[in-house]
Amino acid sequence: MTPPSTDAPFLRVPLVPLIGVRSSYDHDGETGGPWSERKDIGGSETGWGTPGLYRALATAQRAVLEAGGTMGVTECYRSFATSQKAHDKWRRGDRKHYACPGGASVHNAGQAIDIDAYHLGGIDLADVWDIVVPLGFTPIISEPKMVSECWHFDFRGEWYDFHRWAKKNARRNAYAQLARCMTLDVGTWDGEASGWSSERIEVAYIQAQLHRIGVHVVGKVDGLPGPATRRAVSAAFPEQSPCQDIESPEGRREAAARLNAMPTPVARR
Repeated sequence: MTPPSTDAPFLRVPLVPLIGVRSSYDHDGETGGPWSERKDIGGSETGWGTPGLYRALATAQRAVLEAGGTMGVTECYRSFATSQKAHDKWRRGDRKHYACPGGASVHNAGQAIDIDAYHLGGIDLADVWDIVVPLGFTPIISEPKMVSECWHFDFRGEWYDFHRWAKKNARRNAYAQLARCMTLDVGTWDGEASGWSSERIEVAYIQAQLHRIGVHVVGKVDGLPGPATRRAVSAAFPEQSPCQDIESPEGRREAAARLNAMPTPVARR
């Protein structure tokens, strides 16, 4: 199976199929049935994720099962275009619940899961939190209560520290910036749906990778090579090299390749 990708001139972490991860649904499309009858989500359009999420999710499902519960996954990956269409429907009033625009959901990066929170077997949502949070999953509600979005968990992984920085500096746009970086990282940013040129996607990718290694002076990830981006590139590559010239295709390729090789600082939770 070919991983989902759209306009990915640069790519650091390819998505993998979540083979062996149980869906919320059985083969008739029903939820809440016996665990043995649940479909494998791997191979479906939504059954893609990063290798880190895959390992953590497989471990979480086994642990929940051992605790007497079931944690079926409704969705992991969601395409940029699908998110954008849902957002457009919400804006028109054709959708009741808010939907993030394309590139603003961690689902677009294959690093979020929605679970069937209403069929957890012999455990409750608080028990699920106790299992999945230590494995790296982050709920987006403050308490384990059966409310809207209680089913959603991010897996921020290498981008955990960036999100902490963004909450202090990007504030209201912190989550959208997080999702943008992560979507660029896995190569699923959609140029057609976003209206971005390949050049803009390449610059945005470089901006995201600068944030990943902790060079936050780059500021907003917008694909525009302004003064802040040039300063950040200079900070990352102080020895003067072709990487300074990210307005040329060659310079962008060189910068992306070198940034890809740089390790992510250890995330501090």
